[in-house]
Amino acid sequence: MDLHDFINPVVFLSRLFGLTPLTLVRDKVTGNRNYKLSNIWLVYSISFIIIYNVSQIVALLNCHLLTKSYLLIKCFKFVCFSNLFYTNIIEVVTLFHTKKIVIIINELSFMKSNFQKPKEKYYRISRKCTSYFSILLICATIFVTITFFNNFSLFFSYGNNFIGIVISIHFTLIMLPYFQFIHLVIVLKEKFELINSNLKCTSNYLSQTMTVIPGLIYSRLKYFKSPVFQLTPDRSDLSGDSMIKELRKIHYLLCEITEALNYVYSAQLLVITIISFSQITFCSYNFLQIILQLGFKLFERFEVALLTVYIVLFSSKYTILSWLCCSTSFEVSE
Repeated sequence: MDLHDFINPVVFLSRLFGLTPLTLVRDKVTGNRNYKLSNIWLVYSISFIIIYNVSQIVALLNCHLLTKSYLLIKCFKFVCFSNLFYTNIIEVVTLFHTKKIVIIINELSFMKSNFQKPKEKYYRISRKCTSYFSILLICATIFVTITFFNNFSLFFSYGNNFIGIVISIHFTLIMLPYFQFIHLVIVLKEKFELINSNLKCTSNYLSQTMTVIPGLIYSRLKYFKSPVFQLTPDRSDLSGDSMIKELRKIHYLLCEITEALNYVYSAQLLVITIISFSQITFCSYNFLQIILQLGFKLFERFEVALLTVYIVLFSSKYTILSWLCCSTSFEVSE
């Protein structure tokens, strides 16, 4: 599974929901597959954003709560308006950084080699699991959301189907930049691991350690001044010094890609964290409201199971992101 096969499902979903107006083309000269901006998909993305914003406003105006809880009504309105605001931030920022996302994906896809590939089976399995999990989580969120609003007659008076579709799109838009970041970080980790494994086969290659640690840091983007480097196809033709030079070039390019990745996705990840926290808080409050209102009839209500699934889905994003930031360090060891 190469980079394009790995990232293409997330790119397809992002393009479908108006976030990444990209298209995959094949170079007639080299035969390489590259992503590039598409004017047709750009028009589609802008149209999708406009229609979705109008739908959100209509859903907010037509949604009425049956509950008499003043705190719940205010909390619900605050969550809806904040979701509308944060979703627009994600859409605008992602579209604004589309060119940089294209550069990152294409630069990583060009870095092919026949050097020793460490833990090839491990990364192949992790790629497949990440791809399947991202699609499964998005589909599960959409299904649970629509089912939730179809059966949640305790708080909403009418328009449940329409509201459920709008909220499903909202959750999907929130998760797509998050999964884009995770997919690209996994590829970066694999590239740095490739450098480490090949440098261990040589001696006296560097005098000091070079380290780059990814984080949710808003850093200034260094535009890609380095050319696209490809390692020599035949490893047997490389001496120790020449292999170190090639790996050093790859390392410098990966450093620039890492800084660009932090710059592109820092704002989206911050917004996703805020939205996820508000969603978990709101669902937990609704959960307590149902317990207080239904009492012993708790297990007869389908909404309880749906709220529980909601909380698990939102919490899973925190778990994955925490694991990713804690377990992943991009470094070249001595």
